[in-house]
Amino acid sequence: VLGEYVALWFAYFLLCVGLSNRTCGMWVWDLKVDYRTRNILVHLFKRVLRVGLSFVFYVTLIPLFLLTLRRQGRNFIDLMSGSVIRPT
Repeated sequence: VLGEYVALWFAYFLLCVGLSNRTCGMWVWDLKVDYRTRNILVHLFKRVLRVGLSFVFYVTLIPLFLLTLRRQGRNFIDLMSGSVIRPT
């Protein structure tokens, strides 16, 4: 059961953030992930890194702590993946 949950969550996040740069909650609030680069390889790396870091931190319930750590309006995952959440 846990494996199915993880697979569904990973597929959801990969499709949402991987393709449209936003989750359903971000779509409701009209937010989008901005990777702040024009280099396609760096952009792809940051996108994969954000999905991977989100998988590690969101699924394990560590975000309660990590997402509250803010610096310059960005949380830990934003800082590690080099992305920013901004209004569209």
